Amino acid sequence: MPMSGMDPTLEPALQPAARCPAAPPDVIIAITDARNNLSEDDGKALERILWARIAADAGTALVNSVPDGVAIDPERYDDLSLFLGQVALTLRQSGLLFLNGSTREQIAGPRTEPGRLGAPRRMDDLPAGRVMELSFHGLTALAAERKDGTWLLLRGSDVRCETVASANCSASYQRATWLHAGLLELAADGSCYVVGRDIVFASGSAASHFVSGSKGFGRAGWVPIDADADLSDPVL
Repeated sequence: MPMSGMDPTLEPALQPAARCPAAPPDVIIAITDARNNLSEDDGKALERILWARIAADAGTALVNSVPDGVAIDPERYDDLSLFLGQVALTLRQSGLLFLNGSTREQIAGPRTEPGRLGAPRRMDDLPAGRVMELSFHGLTALAAERKDGTWLLLRGSDVRCETVASANCSASYQRATWLHAGLLELAADGSCYVVGRDIVFASGSAASHFVSGSKGFGRAGWVPIDADADLSDPVL
């Protein structure tokens, strides 16, 4: 099973017995750039991008959990995602990783990763679950709380453009991810981003943290549109 990791010097990664004493790896793959232009923050962002792509590769199970990543500008995310696309293609052609599915699926990024997006639906089709509303900073988001515990942030929801200093790096990282994928668009008045496709989150807190860009709105900030709705059925 693969493990995605980052280290500025690579020295710890080259000591497999110390890191995985129960099951030392058979192969260690070190990824660098030819001009040595990657910063430590670039490495942290790449670690999370690579983890997500490996996790989405059918039949592949990762040893480690999702890395924290780092706060990142959308423009830099674009650069690093293109770099990782080249890495994925090289690993595929070498017969090491990303061997399932089409080449396009393996290098296209988060838009094609399983489990990241809800099924396509028309605006007037209601999603399964209990639809909840969050109001924050003059903006509004809608999400469906689903029976399996996940939350579906609904297309048309507002997303605050900037994150506050107290927000963890995930809020900034995910903005860059979905801007890169073309699923966040700037509103006509420039006041916020607008979600262009239903996006899956592990919890209501994660969804509120993303849209508000702060920790001030958790699960409790969501208000049901219909308090009596069942999680299994569309809300009428």
